[in-house]
Amino acid sequence: MNIYEAISMISLGLSLALIPLIILVWKRINRVHRLLGVALKLKEPQALEKIGRIRKRYIVFSVVSEGKPLTRKAIEEGIRRAFKELYGETILVRADPQIVYYEPSVKRGVIRVAHLYKDQMIALLGSIKNIDDTKVLIIPVKTTGTIKKARKILYMMRRELQI
Repeated sequence: MNIYEAISMISLGLSLALIPLIILVWKRINRVHRLLGVALKLKEPQALEKIGRIRKRYIVFSVVSEGKPLTRKAIEEGIRRAFKELYGETILVRADPQIVYYEPSVKRGVIRVAHLYKDQMIALLGSIKNIDDTKVLIIPVKTTGTIKKARKILYMMRRELQI
């Protein structure tokens, strides 16, 4: 057996060994194409439900600031501005960060964000240093899946301050 016959036998053996892998990849690609085809044929809300529903996450946060007290609107605008600068306007629209609850007296609140962008939001909160020319530190405390649980966490934190 010469070298050419040996190489051809090895290549034939490798080709036969890779056939199951090729079939598996082909099936996955077809599945993705089917899902995308369904998504394109349906209207936008129905397409999201078919592929996977966008869930919300609630991030409980605490604010440490110097100088004047910040309003809910100022904090939300600062967060949205920083998110847009770091990740872009498209991701900002998809993540849709909103402050659903903020208590200025204890400087704590809850931000709602799409579940796909929860980690980006937590990283962003730690990086914000200024809002309306006020030095600020936003500390993410806890992440939950419901607003009820987030408010419960805020209530427990407030009770700890009173004791």
